Amino acid sequence: LVDADDRGQRCLDGEHAIVGLALADDLAALGARYIETSRAFRKFDRPFFVDKMPGNWMNVGLIQLILPNAKIIDARRHPMACCFATSKQIMVGGSNGAYDLTFIGRRYNDYVDLMAHFDTVLPGRVHRVRYEDMVALVVKAVQQQQVQIDGIASTTATTTSITNTTIVNNYS
Repeated sequence: LVDADDRGQRCLDGEHAIVGLALADDLAALGARYIETSRAFRKFDRPFFVDKMPGNWMNVGLIQLILPNAKIIDARRHPMACCFATSKQIMVGGSNGAYDLTFIGRRYNDYVDLMAHFDTVLPGRVHRVRYEDMVALVVKAVQQQQVQIDGIASTTATTTSITNTTIVNNYS
């Protein structure tokens, strides 16, 4: 959850204590506060938005309590790709163990274990997609658009080549 005073850089502290003491009204108020404070980070006033904070996986249980209609998407990346990307990311403000490969591997396992737990206790609430599948869909869509933009007669595009069967006059 984003703390507006910290410009979205850390999670709210003490979420476990909050949940242990909270009544339904308190949870609803916390959800309303999150929606209100996150407005500062959204470009458009739309009914849905994506909060892509990397640590959100640790707050799925709390998010489900304070925002019961929230859609949770677990965009799961291959473990090696995920951990390598994490190790290469420059962590502004620091992140415990961000450059320790053992820590990163353990943290990834924690993430997988916690998502499996939510699959058990909140079946169907966390929607999982494969990151690599999403990237492949984007590549395919871009290739299809390129075919249309370039005026290429071929309706088939592949990742390795596009064959131009029309003469294109380009005066630039």
